[in-house]
Amino acid sequence: MTRELILRMMRMAELHDPSETGAHVQKVGLFSAEIYQQWALNRGIDKQEMEHVRELIRLAAMLHDAGKVGISDLILKKEGRLTPEEYDTMKWHAVYGAFLQAIVGSRT
Repeated sequence: MTRELILRMMRMAELHDPSETGAHVQKVGLFSAEIYQQWALNRGIDKQEMEHVRELIRLAAMLHDAGKVGISDLILKKEGRLTPEEYDTMKWHAVYGAFLQAIVGSRT
């Protein structure tokens, strides 16, 4: 996938759930990249390779909630706790995200 498509997918997820998704995906991306960087430093990975992989991991981690666009707003934006059925539905966002990435990836 190109960087532009990745950023568009992240923006799509953010627009669907602006109160939660935007800041959350940024934090997950930063934390994932930092964990990788510490791992790479401890193993003596070449700095140029480490920077490249770190950025890929940051972007990939930020896509983890892209599938929320497939979840009904009645569940996604519900106040309070989800019912067990709603929670089961919410778990499908990972599958929807993988499907979106497969579609976008096949067009690049």
